[in-house]
Amino acid sequence: MLLNRYSFSRRVGDMSILFGMSESNVSVVCRGFESIVMNRIKWGFQFNTKQFRPENLEGLASAIYDKGAELPNIVGFIDGTMQAIARPSQDHEVQKVFYNGWKHLHALKYQSIVTPDGITSSLLGPYVGSRHDQYIYTMSKTEARVEKYLDIVPDVELPFALYGDPAYMFSKCLYSSFEGVSLSDLDKKINKSMSKVRVAIEWEFGEVQKYFKYSKYKYAMKTGETSPATVYMLSAVFKNMIHCTGRNRSPTSSYFGLEPPTLEEYISGLRRDKIDGEDEDDILF
Repeated sequence: MLLNRYSFSRRVGDMSILFGMSESNVSVVCRGFESIVMNRIKWGFQFNTKQFRPENLEGLASAIYDKGAELPNIVGFIDGTMQAIARPSQDHEVQKVFYNGWKHLHALKYQSIVTPDGITSSLLGPYVGSRHDQYIYTMSKTEARVEKYLDIVPDVELPFALYGDPAYMFSKCLYSSFEGVSLSDLDKKINKSMSKVRVAIEWEFGEVQKYFKYSKYKYAMKTGETSPATVYMLSAVFKNMIHCTGRNRSPTSSYFGLEPPTLEEYISGLRRDKIDGEDEDDILF
């Protein structure tokens, strides 16, 4: 029933006829299942550590490097994405906070990490639409998370890392493209090669909306009335599950030639327990 709801912006009245239930019961079932699932995955969806197990990291980096990336240690791509929402009904100051001046819409923002097997391995949020990607990276403590989960140690010459666009600041856990008017030929070559492979994260943003169009129907995404963040985040989870079943192959997985985990492996990673150092305050949805 929830998948039916998410797949398109259907009216509850139409679902009532389809499932032979009253409109109020349809809403209760959907809301209840959303709550159950989100509670079960609240740690694993922040960062699916099974995706980044030590024995997997070399394979992730090799898949990206083999497609022409100049950097041999990148295991995933990081970027922010926006979900358009209806204009908040609160006062002007609240509306201003949710408004994104670049896209000219009210929105929620999320930070995603996508691996070359086509899995969104981390999705943190929501944040208000006016926030910058680097701000979200800092506030979500992603640097500390990556250090912990990728087992970054000081004496490693070239540790595994993520790659993002120029909105992110360079660090030992996160690389981004070189900027400036006097770049060397090598810098330009690295930028070009990494831009080519980094597009995979945009493909996965598109996959969420391809399968679950309800999440992008902004007139139904009302803060305080519905749960836009829950809709988007669960849509991303269900997108991952579709890829894991192999019924609809991910464009990212096909491009890098790397099979996603089985559905059982993916779900077990989602349902992990809390890790020392994680805090309930990190859960933002």
